[in-house]
Amino acid sequence: MRDFKTLLIALYNYKGLGVRYLAAALKRRGYPCTILFLKGFQARNMRKPSEAEYRLVEEVIAREKPDLIGISYMCTFHREVIEELTRRLLAQGHRVVWGGVCTTLFPEQALEHVELAVLGEAEEAFPELVDALAHGRDYTGIQNLAFRRDGRIVINELRPLRRDLDALPFPDLGGNDKYYINDDRLVCRDPELDSMGYEIMASRGCPFRCSYCSNQSLKKIYAGKGPYIRYRSVDSVIAELLAARQKMPRMKMVHFWDEIFPDREEWVKEFAAKYKEHINLPFEAWHHPLKVREEVIRPLVDAGLSKVVVGIQSGSPYIRNRVFLRPESQEAIINCSRVLAEAGVPTVIYDLILDHPFETEEHLAETLDLCLQLHRPFYLQLHGLSFLPGTEIEKMALEQGLVSPEKMQALHSRPLEEQYRSMYWWFSGAGANQDKKMAYWNTMIYFTQVPWMVPFVRWARHRPVFRRHPGILQQLQRGVNMALIGKKAVRKIRIALGARA
Repeated sequence: MRDFKTLLIALYNYKGLGVRYLAAALKRRGYPCTILFLKGFQARNMRKPSEAEYRLVEEVIAREKPDLIGISYMCTFHREVIEELTRRLLAQGHRVVWGGVCTTLFPEQALEHVELAVLGEAEEAFPELVDALAHGRDYTGIQNLAFRRDGRIVINELRPLRRDLDALPFPDLGGNDKYYINDDRLVCRDPELDSMGYEIMASRGCPFRCSYCSNQSLKKIYAGKGPYIRYRSVDSVIAELLAARQKMPRMKMVHFWDEIFPDREEWVKEFAAKYKEHINLPFEAWHHPLKVREEVIRPLVDAGLSKVVVGIQSGSPYIRNRVFLRPESQEAIINCSRVLAEAGVPTVIYDLILDHPFETEEHLAETLDLCLQLHRPFYLQLHGLSFLPGTEIEKMALEQGLVSPEKMQALHSRPLEEQYRSMYWWFSGAGANQDKKMAYWNTMIYFTQVPWMVPFVRWARHRPVFRRHPGILQQLQRGVNMALIGKKAVRKIRIALGARA
């Protein structure tokens, strides 16, 4: 029954690599698959779907008449939305299956809402499920599947991780089977085709065990199932990018969505040479202080590395090592900043997590001191800490009595808009829970990314008036923030016009 139709829904991300990989896997098996991207991502203005947008979802379903609807549950912030969407779909008589990171980590919770859930990397499991449903066969033995039957929950074993990532089809791009719903409008076209940036992954997995990240939980689930960190070949990456360029006439930038961009020297040298020859577009990547080395970064800059985001998370060795479980030292971070500056990476961004109950004024002062020692130029990406369910840092906060179980539950149950405001408070300069002391330190840290503000920071930290009245600093920050936004806008315009940085 190759006419068995599947509709996949991705929330708040029209790039949606996960659903695009699954759609490609289904099509390889000969099954039609439509993707609906519901809502765009706007960190400073996240909203639940409106009634008009839910009606547009119904319109798409009426048009496509899917036999199965799969919803990607990637972020706990979206729980309220996925539950409401599922409730509506089930009430209309549709068969719904969940997948994604949150489904994988909490299958029992998923099965409170649906009868079927696909866990882990599902490029093999999901087509097997579709094949079984299409032919009326028993699916209960499929690995990576969880289901509810006769009031009983069954969670099947995960299959080994796929080692050969090159064997996977490229994420599904283009075609006349994509929809995008946002701002009360329905677009019957793949929104990525009109984007200037293409997202791609050259690897899967992360070697680190940060306490605030779900990767540590995923690694435990996959223990004994093969190498967690796997790399695609350079030729596979280049082939995908060449295929994307054929379909995306406005493509001016490549975003590598790896947890940490590959740092194997031979892979990097091969990649840099072939990328420059065949693609030659600016690209962005995430990196780690312990993975940044001159012999890796310089070839990437020559090939077009225009922006790198490096997680520091805290300038306090205690917070970083004992709370966030990150092993890097102050010296390693400063050396990382030196390498990036000397290699000439056009845009360097350091990620910091502020506004959380583990941090004291002493720890924030250490973060300020570290930022003043970083080699320039750089920007800071400041945000709050979210206690993602099941993470080590959630357990720490509960065990140390910093957050009560009732408060933790309340944090997880907040509306989507409130969760994003708490996470991305940097735009307004005021954290959701900041008192005057925290507001003072966080604003001073913010200023360190602006070279001409550094003398002011060194002067102001010894003036008690600013600690008593941090609102003065926050007013100043708003002006500085607008200047930085303008500078970043100029960079985007340059890229759009074809500049390398």
